[in-house]
Amino acid sequence: MAYPGSAWLPPVKLQRQYIFCGKGEDLQHDKLKRWLRTVKRHLERSGLNNDSSGVADYYGAYTEGKPNKAYQTLDREEDNLSLAQLTNCLQQLFEASTNTDGTYHKWQNVCQTASRQPACITKIVGELAGLKGSLLAGSISEYTQKP
Repeated sequence: MAYPGSAWLPPVKLQRQYIFCGKGEDLQHDKLKRWLRTVKRHLERSGLNNDSSGVADYYGAYTEGKPNKAYQTLDREEDNLSLAQLTNCLQQLFEASTNTDGTYHKWQNVCQTASRQPACITKIVGELAGLKGSLLAGSISEYTQKP
């Protein structure tokens, strides 16, 4: 089967649970990053990756309300909207500037005891792994990451 050109993108079945609306729970700490990772994985199962031409349109399709208005505005202003441009816009609008600072503070305060009792090591490792995924790449040294 021949594809009609580079602008052709495979159809992707939209899943309602992946919609980002920018209010309520979507404003919680790191919700935007989790949403971006979830949509990325969903699109990869459909044969798309973040480097695909027009992939920002798929991410835009997974928005509603204010995030969708922001996407539509960017789409009108930019001839070839990139995912980086869309992500940057959504981060500015729906992610608090203190998110990384708060996560780093939580990282520093993870300890092996709770109420003077030893905590389960798997719980500590899980907590650190979750926090590591929320921090910027390179903000925590390899030595610090070792539990």
